[in-house]
Amino acid sequence: MSFSLPKKLGQIVPVLRFPSSLEAELIFELLIEAKFRTIELTLTTPNAFDLIKKFRSIADENVMIGAGTVCTLEQARHSLDSGADYLVSPFVNTIMIDEANKRGKYSIVGAFTPTEIYAAHSHGAHMVKLFPANTGGPSFLKAIRAVFGEIDICPTGGIDLHNYRDYLNAGASCVGIGSSLLGGIKVIESNRQKMLQHLRQFSSI
Repeated sequence: MSFSLPKKLGQIVPVLRFPSSLEAELIFELLIEAKFRTIELTLTTPNAFDLIKKFRSIADENVMIGAGTVCTLEQARHSLDSGADYLVSPFVNTIMIDEANKRGKYSIVGAFTPTEIYAAHSHGAHMVKLFPANTGGPSFLKAIRAVFGEIDICPTGGIDLHNYRDYLNAGASCVGIGSSLLGGIKVIESNRQKMLQHLRQFSSI
C-alpha cells in the first residue's frame, strides 16, 4: 500500500492529553503558532469531541486534526463527525480502520510485535503506531523497518526533544510526542512564551 499521510503529517505528531480542555486549547494555539502541521487530541481529554470540532474550524486546511485513543466504533464515528482528519488507536483496532476507510479518512493503528504490525497494515491501516516505542528503542524500530520497509511507522511513547532524531534516523516516518512535548513546563498562560520557544525546537526541523 502507498499513502500520502506521512508527508501531510510532517515529522512530529504532537499528542495532546491533558486533564482539562483549557490546557488543551492553550497548547493547540501554541502549536498552530509554532507552525505544526498536525495535532492529535486524545479522547481522554474532557470535551474532546467539542474541542476537535473547534480545532478543525480554527486550523486551516493544511493542518491535520487527529483523534487519539479511539477504542470503539462510536468513538470513531463521533470523532469523524466532529471533523477529525485521522483516527489513532492504541491497539490493532480493525473496527476503527474500517470506519476510517469507509469515510475516506486516515487511520494510525497501535501495534508492537511483528504480527500486530503486519495485521494492522494488512487490514488497511495507513500507518502503524509503534507503541510503546521506548520498550525497544530505536534499535528495535530499525530491525522492524528491515523487515517491513513498505509500512509507514510512527513510534510513540518515551520520545522527547533529546531522542526523537534517533527514531527518525532509524526509519520512522514520523514520531508521536506526548507527555514530554513541553519538556516539563507547567501549562499556564504566564508560561506561554516559554512553551512556544520549546515547541519551536521541534517544529523547526
